[in-house]
Amino acid sequence: MARETTCLLLAVFYFHCISTAHTSHELQKKYISDPKAICNDKSRATFYIGPRSSKKWVVFFEGGGFCASFEDCNNRYLNTNSTVLMTSNILPDKVTGRDLLSASKSENPTFSEHVHVLIPYCSSDLWLGSKTNSKEPFHFVNDSSVDNFSFRGQTIFRSVFLDLLQRYNLSNAEEIVLSGSSAGGIGVLNHADWVLNHVVKSRGFKNTKMFSVVDSGWFINFQGTLHAKVSPGFTSFANVTSPACMDISRGYTCCPSASCMIARGYYPSSVPLLLVSSMYDLFLLRDVVRKLENEGKTATDKSADYVSVVSMYGGAVNESFTLSEKQGSNVSVFIPACFQHIYFATSSLWDENGVFPPSSEYALGTGKFSHIIQSGTWESIQILKGGNSTSIKDFITAWFQSRASPIRSIDSCIGAQCNPTCPGQLLFIDPGDVWGRTVESTILGLCLVVTVFSVGLKTIFVLHYYCLRKKQKCFLSKGERSIVQRELPPCRPNETISVTCLSLSYSVDVSKKKTEKGDRPMVEATREELTKNNHVPKARDDEKYLTVVELEEDASSDSECSGYEKSVHPRSLQADTGLGFDNTLEEVTTDVKDRSTFVANGKDGGEEVGKRFSNIKQSGVAHTSAYLEKISTAVEGHSFW
Repeated sequence: MARETTCLLLAVFYFHCISTAHTSHELQKKYISDPKAICNDKSRATFYIGPRSSKKWVVFFEGGGFCASFEDCNNRYLNTNSTVLMTSNILPDKVTGRDLLSASKSENPTFSEHVHVLIPYCSSDLWLGSKTNSKEPFHFVNDSSVDNFSFRGQTIFRSVFLDLLQRYNLSNAEEIVLSGSSAGGIGVLNHADWVLNHVVKSRGFKNTKMFSVVDSGWFINFQGTLHAKVSPGFTSFANVTSPACMDISRGYTCCPSASCMIARGYYPSSVPLLLVSSMYDLFLLRDVVRKLENEGKTATDKSADYVSVVSMYGGAVNESFTLSEKQGSNVSVFIPACFQHIYFATSSLWDENGVFPPSSEYALGTGKFSHIIQSGTWESIQILKGGNSTSIKDFITAWFQSRASPIRSIDSCIGAQCNPTCPGQLLFIDPGDVWGRTVESTILGLCLVVTVFSVGLKTIFVLHYYCLRKKQKCFLSKGERSIVQRELPPCRPNETISVTCLSLSYSVDVSKKKTEKGDRPMVEATREELTKNNHVPKARDDEKYLTVVELEEDASSDSECSGYEKSVHPRSLQADTGLGFDNTLEEVTTDVKDRSTFVANGKDGGEEVGKRFSNIKQSGVAHTSAYLEKISTAVEGHSFW
């Protein structure tokens, strides 16, 4: 029994270890208990916390810019890349820690065993605001005159620590590392004194040690850019009450400037501070470069000015760190000559499938600036010094192991991006090359359109020609009549002429034909000749008769119709056909079918023929195609003229 119990306990312990190992990187989402700790859209502010098995804590505040006007905030909210920075509704229930918040010993040797706390940024106020919008509930109106948002960054920052103290045993902490990136770094610089006094000292934590790590939070007022970006109007807009933000003794608001915060004593000198920042940080440099766009210079001049202003900016940043060394003896810095803004991607929120935008690119005239925020950058970025390369991760480890003794590592190479390990890029584009490529692309596009059109047209002609050849072949092999019968609707035999020979006109002329002397055409015949040819009996030798049926056809009519062009003379008919004519064609047809002789002997027969053709003419029906049909049927098979 005891043996079975031991095996069961070992199995439970084994599965517990596997479960712990699997979930050790995961941070669970929690809502801040203070109802006033809300995001811009009044959604409840949140934080993520990992397993709590240590008395050492790392509390990290995310960054993400800010907005200082109704229009600016509306655009920020409408932008799909920045909406997540104004609400907690999009955030997942759990995330995986990275870099400073990683639970992996190899990835994060210094803080892997600390309790990890991540606070997403959703107030757009540098963690300094204390304004609540009175509208209930939140309803966004895209109007620059409408006040849509709340700004409660300061409340969120402080409420997190109150929750950690009351609900998550922060009161037992022996070590607190306060850290943040960009706007989160500004929040750390401005709230470090409050944390020291209200979290550590006021609760009698005599043995608790506090440190600060700020990533990309060093901003200088180069050419007035900081003053323009964080103007005094921002403090009233977000209801910022921080004394540092009210201080404009240097000509700009002090709270976003680390050098001002240190020099003016707003940051507690007793708390060791490590600053990681680029010498050519894009956050302010892009505003400096953008000013060149409005100066009306040529593209070549602008390109030269870009190089010049970037170089001057880097020099000013380097000088500001030199001054800070004199002003604050407890400050350590790591400054690579890069454009990168934000080196710490502390969670899976920055992953490719995460909710934060992992990269940004700024195209300014002929210049293009870009950088990528991704986990592992703090390992890949290195500064070469004395033959040794030091990464940000190694630098933090050395700083922390020395118990935060001030150390410095600043790139000594000359020029922006001179450090080969820098992740970002600066590209200068020759306008001539751009124009040349544009013209070339336009010409190629037009050529492609013309080619496609020509090929299409040629294809249509080929197909049409093929169809014509096919029809021609079919016509030649089957004949015209079969094609007509197939392609036209069927019709009765007595309607065929009217369908296929619409342009025909007909007339019947019965008259005596006078002949000139010496002219004996075949249309004139005597009774003797008729007798010789056995056409009619001899009678009345001096009489001649002529009966003519004229059929006229338009030149465009087809060959089938032309077959009916005939002239009829009674002498040319066979003697045994005996045709008797009455007043109508129906009777003519009947006579042709029923009678056995065509012309009576002598004069009587000829007169009868003349009378009957005359009656046809007088009846006015000789111009009707139906009569022609019946005449043609009646005389079919007989020889004329």
